Amino acid sequence: MEQRNIVLALLTCVVAGTFCAHADITTGWNKTEKDTYDFLSTDNWADGVVSGVFSADWTAATGDIDVYLGADWTGSFKILGTVSARTLVRASNGPCTVTLNDDLYLTPLSMGADFVFGNGYEDKKKLNIDLGGQTRKVFMNGGAKWIFSDRISNGNLVFDGAGTFTFRSAGGSNGAITLSTNTVLKTGFTSSDKNDIDSVRASDLTLNRSRVEFQESQVNVTDRITETLTVLAEEPSCSILYPRATTADKTETVRIGSLEMKPGATLLVRGAKLGGDVKVLFDTAPETVGGIVPQLIGAKVDSDIAGLSTDKNTSYDQSFVSYDSTRGLVPLNLSSDYTSISGDISASANVIVNAGENFAVNDNISVNSLLLNTTAYNVAPGGVSGDGVLTISSGMVMAKPYKDFGKSGTAAQINAALNFGSTAGYVINAGGAGYRVRIGKPISGSAGLTLTHMLAETVNVKVFITSGLGSYEIEGTAANSTYTGDTFIQSALKLNGNAFLPNGNRSGDVYVNGALECSSVAQVANITINGLNGCGLVYGRGDNLIVGDNNANGYFSGNVSISGNTTVLANLNKIGAGTQRLAGSVMLGTALNVNEGKVVLDGTVTQGAVNVASGAAIGGNGSIATTLTFDGGAKFDVDVTDDVATCLNVAGAVTGGPVTINANVTSGKWRTAQCVLKSDVAITATFNRGTGVGALELKNNNTELWASPKVPGFTIIIR
Repeated sequence: MEQRNIVLALLTCVVAGTFCAHADITTGWNKTEKDTYDFLSTDNWADGVVSGVFSADWTAATGDIDVYLGADWTGSFKILGTVSARTLVRASNGPCTVTLNDDLYLTPLSMGADFVFGNGYEDKKKLNIDLGGQTRKVFMNGGAKWIFSDRISNGNLVFDGAGTFTFRSAGGSNGAITLSTNTVLKTGFTSSDKNDIDSVRASDLTLNRSRVEFQESQVNVTDRITETLTVLAEEPSCSILYPRATTADKTETVRIGSLEMKPGATLLVRGAKLGGDVKVLFDTAPETVGGIVPQLIGAKVDSDIAGLSTDKNTSYDQSFVSYDSTRGLVPLNLSSDYTSISGDISASANVIVNAGENFAVNDNISVNSLLLNTTAYNVAPGGVSGDGVLTISSGMVMAKPYKDFGKSGTAAQINAALNFGSTAGYVINAGGAGYRVRIGKPISGSAGLTLTHMLAETVNVKVFITSGLGSYEIEGTAANSTYTGDTFIQSALKLNGNAFLPNGNRSGDVYVNGALECSSVAQVANITINGLNGCGLVYGRGDNLIVGDNNANGYFSGNVSISGNTTVLANLNKIGAGTQRLAGSVMLGTALNVNEGKVVLDGTVTQGAVNVASGAAIGGNGSIATTLTFDGGAKFDVDVTDDVATCLNVAGAVTGGPVTINANVTSGKWRTAQCVLKSDVAITATFNRGTGVGALELKNNNTELWASPKVPGFTIIIR
């Protein structure tokens, strides 16, 4: 967070004129015209300090701005101005090394040309990057045209923001790379690349709704991730692996040590030549179930995002993915690798239900996977119905509803009970937001459920759901589902029934990384779940959202907005002995009621009172825009880390009690008295000392409650 604040402060200075583009530059690079410059010459820097801060606006002109280093340098780069001319930062008598002593801030106001570090094919111009043995963050925005031509070593990289980071030619990193949401890692080449390239791009690569593009251009290329490709599920939708060969008779091979798919994660692997001139191979073969790799979707197309197009007549070829040691990852062929419902359906079959067809499940049937396909414009996707149970042994179901652009979408119908057995269940909406899948019968299984989609990674799913465009709708007897295990909502889910999500005698927490609409109908009075986790949006008009069943813990950093209906306003009720952390915005029609266990409020309650029952506890560093009321016997918990105590800020009245104040010292020592509860009005609640607290005092006209640590061997009188 501190680093983000630094970026914002720097950008504010740019706007304010501190880092302007003309003669009054007082910090950073002071040259704006195209030319060749000595990076280490103090004449080229404001105040004669070689700082690595590029804040000037480059003059838009044909040609390059060439900045060279004649020796090694220690520092970092902050590109903050307007980049409209191609800029090269390279060695002149190299190879040279830049040792980073800070993160990289590649955050210009705008960017219309490449910013290139190093030169991958001429040794004297090579500029290697040493990360100083640290994990360095790369903050990106502004057009995303960052190119690194040479090696990065001695540390790891974490990319944040939004943009594209390119390894040109044989460039790459010897360490691990993590791509955060909306960031892209790709490879690029120049006309100087004449020989085949075999390069390590990273040791480990982690994707989190992000994309990696490995491409051949003019020469045969092998891109290597020497250890593990890890795909996370901390954001909605999928990550994308896009290898491609663009030159005839040339090949692209991606060689990866192993694949680790985290629960709830999905990966789209796409490329027209997968399994041929393009191969994705693993040293340790990924697990397959019935011949397909769980949690993977393939598409043998070169469109930007398979399944999303303005061409109404396009037939999309998303399918499940097989693997063999020679061809690597290969999407199944829709014509030859699937069994139609008119064929002989066996337990090993990958069943396809084509547009306009209905798969009648009137008995108990087992198949390996299920694909509800759309092959024609404005034709309803295939559906499933019946009173039997359809067992999916691989856990993989994909629906491809088709949307008539400009009109309401056509929903895919799953109206037969699904059983995923002991395999994690995945239902994938291959159309994305606005393309609906309706589930109308119960789901069973023991390894959890993921509802996800193929939304473009640059689009925020929360925008779609709040516009009324849902991806999944739970209706009918689906509320009688019995599945257990964690539920990952990576898409948008409209829940018109209380019992669909695990609670009661069903184990498993809920991870909302997309959007959960609790209910849009008045008859659903209560929705109960175990722990609430994730970073998405929970909203709706149901009366009560009840969290913490089965004594579950949860950490939710997203936003909660439950308004209630016209007659009953809504509550968020905490039950059970566990701890529920809320780090986002909470807006409620009535109240946040801490009935049992503990709520740690690190976010903000913007609407609705906060009530803490006897025996229950609240704490945290957040804020309450309304009132805080304690029942007698309630608890207020203070967490202390390295002598810094949490402080809860309340705008309205703090009443009730007596309240027991407990201190939990998680690291270091607690030595000083600190404010732990603050209100804009006089606090009238009464307090008792609890664990670890030596003294309590109301200060500043009774608007601040201060606590002191308990000192062994001393007795302190409480006011």
